Amino acid sequence: MKTPREILLQKHQPAEPRLEALCERVLGAELSGHKEAPAPILAAHGSGLTALPLTLWRELILPVRHVWGALAAVWVVLAAMHFSERKGTGASGPVDEVSAKAALAAAQQEEILLATLQYYSIRTVPKPEVPPLPRPRPEKDAEAEEERELSWV
Repeated sequence: MKTPREILLQKHQPAEPRLEALCERVLGAELSGHKEAPAPILAAHGSGLTALPLTLWRELILPVRHVWGALAAVWVVLAAMHFSERKGTGASGPVDEVSAKAALAAAQQEEILLATLQYYSIRTVPKPEVPPLPRPRPEKDAEAEEERELSWV
């Protein structure tokens, strides 16, 4: 039984000699017209610092121009958001003074609360208990121990 690949190859096999002839004709025309390899673009535009902008454009920007376009669109959106935010906050002088006074009062309340919390946290922290140091045994206990040890013998 033939596979689908073999069926397709058999169907298109008569066209193969015509494709080979077409390929030879096109390659022959291209190769006979150019005796030397084409000169690079840099040679036509000079070298050194004069060709640097063209090289940067060709190697950095053109291959990923869609990414650069997306980044430009993001920057445009960010700039639009920034400027729209600035227009909405144009308040008059007295309102700014009131909000500044409210912010100052809130900061002072936070400082008072922080000082209170620090005071109570220092006072309520229990000191760690130190275990008592072992004391030497009295001599009477030592003599009694020796007698007990000797009584077993």
